Amino acid sequence: MKHLLLFSLVLGFSVAYPSSSEQLELLIDQVYPDISTYLTRDQIRTLFEELSVVVHKARTLEEIAKAMSKPIINTLTPEQKSECWESIQKAQKGFGGFQQLKVIFFHSMDAVQDFMGDSMEKDRAEVVGKSSGITEDEKLTLIYEVFRQYFNIEFGQKVMDTVKYSMTERDWLIATADAAQYLKVENFNLVY
Repeated sequence: MKHLLLFSLVLGFSVAYPSSSEQLELLIDQVYPDISTYLTRDQIRTLFEELSVVVHKARTLEEIAKAMSKPIINTLTPEQKSECWESIQKAQKGFGGFQQLKVIFFHSMDAVQDFMGDSMEKDRAEVVGKSSGITEDEKLTLIYEVFRQYFNIEFGQKVMDTVKYSMTERDWLIATADAAQYLKVENFNLVY
């Protein structure tokens, strides 16, 4: 009888509180295939696992981008690296040089930080507040639940709109020239 009761409690707890791997799978399901199929599910999983570590230390989107650059590069196949580099070079030429590309990139990052910075800080404080006395798996579950708020089509569109209107129409057209290669563009409004 005790074993049956214990089993029922464990089963009930695991259903009520999904594991981090279950939350990660739900997160991946939001991204693949509705947002992008450029990366495989395994590549997306690897990047979210890396991002869950980075967000503990990085406080701004710029810090997150810098910390994630190496994991992103390491996750891409040689062919994907080549394709991405070609897109970067095309954008660089369109913007009139690498320095101008950097200016536009960091200007758009600032716009997104202004748009979602307060929300990120609130979510960070909430996760930290709930993290006391729980397992690492439960912490990851909380983090992946928060990620699900950000990695979806609706929020992605809001971010794109923020970036879009931080640029000129010409710059937006250059920035999105290869979007169909990386995003499922039919699920987004890329019109300026």
